[in-house]
Amino acid sequence: MRGPSRIEKSFGPGFYINDRARPQHGLVFATRLLRWSRQVPIEAHLAKLSTHSLFLIGRPGTRAFLVAERDRLGELFPDGRLEEHYLVELRLAIRPEHRGSAER
Repeated sequence: MRGPSRIEKSFGPGFYINDRARPQHGLVFATRLLRWSRQVPIEAHLAKLSTHSLFLIGRPGTRAFLVAERDRLGELFPDGRLEEHYLVELRLAIRPEHRGSAER
């Protein structure tokens, strides 16, 4: 689903930026990615979307965006359910002296 790009198109860039951790002070990072998905009713999807800070602060246009999104999703998913896809990124900081033990 292309939610962030629609949101950024409506409200400007910067609301879904994920600044990734970078090595610093001798730390290195081990990374694991986990993909998962779930099927939810459209209303549950919109409720989750509305918890993002952009919507919580009540920026002008957010209510209209959610109404339009509900209409759009209702047309795309007439059974009222959609699948949300997630990618969990786990980053573990490893001190150099412990690097060998974390790679086992």
